[in-house]
This record gives sequence, structure tokens and C-alpha cells, in this order.
Amino acid sequence: MYYEKPIVCLELNSFEQRLAVNGLTNFRNYLIAQGQPVEDVEELLLKIIDAPPKRMRGLMLREAR
Repeated sequence: MYYEKPIVCLELNSFEQRLAVNGLTNFRNYLIAQGQPVEDVEELLLKIIDAPPKRMRGLMLREAR
């Protein structure tokens, strides 16, 4: 039977995004030192790095004016 993978969406501020990238980079380096495959970690890193910022709409935009 085929199961579709669920999509998980996280909201990260810029600090949390940098922290996640730094942690995954360190984990990738550890895997390289152990001689293990790193393709999945690299794919996740690219998704986090290339994630578009969320647009602020509605009340928050009006308050900024």
C-alpha cells in the first residue's frame, strides 16, 4: 500500500533559521567524517536556506504605517 508523505510547515524567524542551518551543517560535517551518506541532510539544508519569507498581511501591515 502506498502512503503519501505528509508535508510539515514550520515558521522560523531569521535567528531560528540560521540556528537550524548551522546545526544541520555541523551534522553534515559529522556524517562526512564518519563516511556516511549526506544527500538527505544536504537536501534539507537547501530547503531551509531557499525557503521564501512569509509575507506579513492585514493588521500587522496597517500597524507598521
